[in-house]
Amino acid sequence: MKWIFYAMVVINLAMFAWITNKPAPKTYVAQSVVKDVGDLKIVSDVELVVRADFQKKKEAELQKKLEDTAAAEVSSPEDVVFVDKGVKKVCRRLGPFPERKIAVDVADGLAAYRLAPRLIEDKQIEVLGYWALLPALSTRDEAELLVKKLKSRGIQDVRRFTSGDYINAISLGLFSTEANARRRAKSVETQGFLAVVQPKEDEKTDFWLQFTQPRDLELPLDGVKENYPDLQNKPCPGIAQN
Repeated sequence: MKWIFYAMVVINLAMFAWITNKPAPKTYVAQSVVKDVGDLKIVSDVELVVRADFQKKKEAELQKKLEDTAAAEVSSPEDVVFVDKGVKKVCRRLGPFPERKIAVDVADGLAAYRLAPRLIEDKQIEVLGYWALLPALSTRDEAELLVKKLKSRGIQDVRRFTSGDYINAISLGLFSTEANARRRAKSVETQGFLAVVQPKEDEKTDFWLQFTQPRDLELPLDGVKENYPDLQNKPCPGIAQN
């Protein structure tokens, strides 16, 4: 019977050794594959830098235009009097006229008073609103495909620019304030689309006549003012020159 006891001991020792030296089982974590991620991604740092650079460039261009316009509007509060061949004269600017031809016709009439007007173009920049938009794609087909994709994601009021500076860009709407346009852009960005804000500008060109005249000369402008009620006869901007 002893051999049975010793055999059982040996078997138990062998089992204990096998259990203690058995490799630990590997743990596997099931990972689900997300299909059709598409544009539902976090906007990359590179894309954000590109967007920021684009935004700063456009804002700088607009700021320069507005500064140039403001500088052109600065005028003396009153006439600067100077003496030309013994006669006290002032520099005057007459306008605005909506068309070059109209300004030229008025200039011809001033010639009867021995005045030699110089025609001046005055460009004014007016911001009519702010676009929230997705920058232009390379082709029309790509832009139209993106419009369909936006609408399929529940993003409404979108359309492709069909002409002009923003052709094949995607409009997300035109807003009266920049803050509202930025809110719209950010709402679309949460779905992974890179949006920017761009002012909608209107450039208007008026025409003025600039000339020097004797200080005491009164020009008969009543007839001209009947056709152009906004007509001004004001001092020239800056310091008048002979």
